[in-house]
Amino acid sequence: MTVASAEAMVSADTIRTGALDSLKDSMHTPHIAQRGLKFNIPLDLRTPSYSDNSHSAQANIPEMWSVEFWRRVMQMAKDRGVDVYWFTWNTFLHSEEGKHGLSRAKPDENLARYFRASVRETVKTYPLLAGMGITAGEYMGEGLEPESPRQLVMQKQWFSFMLWGRLSYDPTLPDDLFKRTLAARFPEVPAANLRRHAEAAKRTVAELRPKQGTNKELRLTLGDVEAFACLGFYYAAKIEGACELALFDANSKPEHQAAALKHLETALGHWRDYAAAYTKQYKQPLLYNRVGVVDIPKLAEKAAADIEIARKWKPGSIGKAPARKVGGSKFGP
Repeated sequence: MTVASAEAMVSADTIRTGALDSLKDSMHTPHIAQRGLKFNIPLDLRTPSYSDNSHSAQANIPEMWSVEFWRRVMQMAKDRGVDVYWFTWNTFLHSEEGKHGLSRAKPDENLARYFRASVRETVKTYPLLAGMGITAGEYMGEGLEPESPRQLVMQKQWFSFMLWGRLSYDPTLPDDLFKRTLAARFPEVPAANLRRHAEAAKRTVAELRPKQGTNKELRLTLGDVEAFACLGFYYAAKIEGACELALFDANSKPEHQAAALKHLETALGHWRDYAAAYTKQYKQPLLYNRVGVVDIPKLAEKAAADIEIARKWKPGSIGKAPARKVGGSKFGP
């Protein structure tokens, strides 16, 4: 993002959030001169994931292979003073392998001409592309919101991108700027409450629900806040349970085992709450690349299994476990 565009966005935000009276003449220098975000999206046969059999790939292939989609993304970026660069990981051929004598196993001038032509057509197809790069990639040698499958990441995670972009430009920006931005984005609820509820979400998010009205983005935002809050409570309870179980393992005091069981039972309840909040907005189960099928509600069985592990635990079991190698890695010291 250029300095001029960053200054323009600050001015626009000041006007949009009703703080025009606070705007004064000033000079700014970016705290980080070159600021950017990297999206890992392979644009080849595997698009948009590493395996075409995943649900995300099947749902997004029509979009990710759409020339107009990427032209629209680049136009949105240009309108905001953002440059778009594409970095290729390697020189895959995929469906072109073997055609017209092309082969990665036998690189020749014909293969070089093919890739030069591919680059030329890419630049001609996307005139707003700021540049291209090459990285030493591999083989060298979810969440889809069901109501809006075309929803852009920039639209769903706008506040996160704003925080990274603005604070990397000027880390001294006051919290009040972001509170005013939330107020302008979601006028249905008090911005201070929304920010406070994001920090103590599950306990208080219900207070905001009646005020969401027909604002779909606010509804989905509150749903995500609620789900992450449940997940946070789950991990907090599970870690407490693990600590109590470790104490029981060390000193054999039954009160520590009892405490572990209590925390793990609480964790199971939080996981079920998380599954309920998650499935209100996202499809389950889903097939993910490299991971396989993920079924968040069914994973409650794993949380329940933790309780049985704690119930059957024998003191001293940790000491009997084989020692782990300290330091180094499989690649050497």
